[in-house]
Amino acid sequence: MSNTINFPNLEAVQKQAADWISAMDRGLSDGENGALQDWLSESPLHGETLVHYASAWDLMDILSPIRELLPLDAAVNSAKESKRRWFGWPVAAACASLLAIAVLLFMENSTPDPALKPLFTAVYQTEVGEQSEVVLPDQSRLKLNTGSRLKVTFSDQSRQVELISGEAYFEVAKNPQLPFVVIARDRAITAVGTAFNIELRDKQSVEVLVTEGKVAITDPPMTETPDSHVAIAVEQAVYLSGGQKIQLDGVDYGPVTPVEEFDLESSLAWQQGMIVFQGESLHQALAEISRYTAVDFKIIDDQIRDIEVGGYFKAGDTEQLLFVLGENFAIHSELEGNTWLLSRKTTP
Repeated sequence: MSNTINFPNLEAVQKQAADWISAMDRGLSDGENGALQDWLSESPLHGETLVHYASAWDLMDILSPIRELLPLDAAVNSAKESKRRWFGWPVAAACASLLAIAVLLFMENSTPDPALKPLFTAVYQTEVGEQSEVVLPDQSRLKLNTGSRLKVTFSDQSRQVELISGEAYFEVAKNPQLPFVVIARDRAITAVGTAFNIELRDKQSVEVLVTEGKVAITDPPMTETPDSHVAIAVEQAVYLSGGQKIQLDGVDYGPVTPVEEFDLESSLAWQQGMIVFQGESLHQALAEISRYTAVDFKIIDDQIRDIEVGGYFKAGDTEQLLFVLGENFAIHSELEGNTWLLSRKTTP
């Protein structure tokens, strides 16, 4: 008979608990509900860890259907106590309902002050032609457009997102004690509870469009603490309210301009998988369409470069685009490798 005592794999339990929290937040199937109950019955540590995560992410309500399986009061107290003896937060794959997105959760255990440790860190990205929606632990919602990448870092002092590439729409859950800060290149866009769109357009340009509430844009972004950033925002911020947008180019702030309802719908049409053009030149339209497809476009006839394009196009539908250009503008298209060459049709 063996006298060996096998201690539980704490890292594995933490990862499983984080996965279950993510699954419960989106809703469990009957099969998953049974599997969760089996997992909880295996060890008291499982229930304690599950409550620990739900408490840290303010998601205790999702535990209601299984309250009878969890000594919640004891578990919460135990979870609070465990914060003093656990080191960091685990890797967790929370991508069950995010088919088009890559999610990476990882440990942050190098900061000696527990108050500064991230409670939640994730990287989300979409490939060319993909779009996806993410619900964060605070119930804020992010919508990522094609070819986008961002990093989320939540602590008990701040909610921060770094938009690394592409475009994203943010619906921020209200929490006056924890401002929501988006870092976009050399700017910080701060909100408490609002909705806004940010697009990284080229090497320097950033467009911010607010649909609801109010945001503060500061330069430079947060470099020390959330409190110091809030102080900078109050004194030096450019403020945008719902129905306004601004173009940021390098160190320059463009004017704050109002956005008409149709322009607002056009700017956000990507969320319905559409692109809207209102008289843009052909080369501008092709640059926008290229964001949604792996093929390239090249205008080899300068006569068609500045033709104005208007209408609704399905993002990534190259065939529809080429058909419209051929029928309406007499533009010939020829595929060479991975590039469509565009020129004026010659008359026979």
